[in-house]
Amino acid sequence: MPFLSPTIIAVIIACLLQAASLGWGFYQSGRAARAEAKVTACAAKHEAFVAQVDAQGKLAKEKAKATEETRRRTADETARGWAAALDVVRVDAARRVRAAASSGSGSRGLPADPAPGQPNVGADADPIPAAERLAADCAETTLTANYLQRYIEDLK
Repeated sequence: MPFLSPTIIAVIIACLLQAASLGWGFYQSGRAARAEAKVTACAAKHEAFVAQVDAQGKLAKEKAKATEETRRRTADETARGWAAALDVVRVDAARRVRAAASSGSGSRGLPADPAPGQPNVGADADPIPAAERLAADCAETTLTANYLQRYIEDLK
């Protein structure tokens, strides 16, 4: 049987091993290429995700800054408007009290403040202030409540 000599069998086995080795190499290189493609795709998705998160973060910061600026401006406008309106109410109340005191229409007006350290001599037995003072206090309280309510509504 010259056809199945040990040399021929060794050559056949060597060829089969070489073919198997070559096939295994092709398989591994294809597998590596697929893994590399997955890694590249994953990296691209990650970069897109990072860019999207950065963009959303910048938008959120800008929105927060704009909201803060709007609230600060609203608070400033409210404070200035409230102070101006209170000044008007106080000036009007003082004018009315002076007018009522000078007319002698039976209104008591407001007593002068005692000097510092002096007791309130001759304090009225009636603890209820004059009607003009009550009107001024009510106007000021109403004005304060209105401005605070408008301020809260502007913040929403």
